[in-house]
Amino acid sequence: MKDYYISPENNKPQFHRAFTSKRDFEEAKLYLLSYKPNLDEVIKEALLVATVVSYSRPFTSNNGGNRGQSTRTLKGNINIILNENKEIEFHNKILNLRNEAIVHSDFSKKPVNLIQASTAGSLVQSKKFNIRSEILDYDIKLFLSITEKMINHCNDLMFK
Repeated sequence: MKDYYISPENNKPQFHRAFTSKRDFEEAKLYLLSYKPNLDEVIKEALLVATVVSYSRPFTSNNGGNRGQSTRTLKGNINIILNENKEIEFHNKILNLRNEAIVHSDFSKKPVNLIQASTAGSLVQSKKFNIRSEILDYDIKLFLSITEKMINHCNDLMFK
């Protein structure tokens, strides 16, 4: 990842958030470029989880510093940045996966069913969340494309 010179005239809260967000997107891109279909399933799952977390950071509320040195989220209209429906849908899917299954454990993604309970014990049925069933090998190219668009958006915010 590259380091960039922050000139005094660009030393603004949005510049700081765009710079930090660009780093997050570059991290996600690095994970996506490391993803190969022939990797071990555990490695693929770990790379996808890391990608979703890194990609999602700019869209969650972040601490902007004690004196508001940075905006809390990345600015921009996602419908303009990602101008294709499939890109917008995939972006929303990524953020939902982050919120419902990776950072939190929503019942819809990790259901549990108590089949039988007795003093001797309980029989429980559950479904393990598998990100590989949500993001398939052929989705990687799309994920990489929207990540690159977000990197370009950050560049636009920093240097306009």
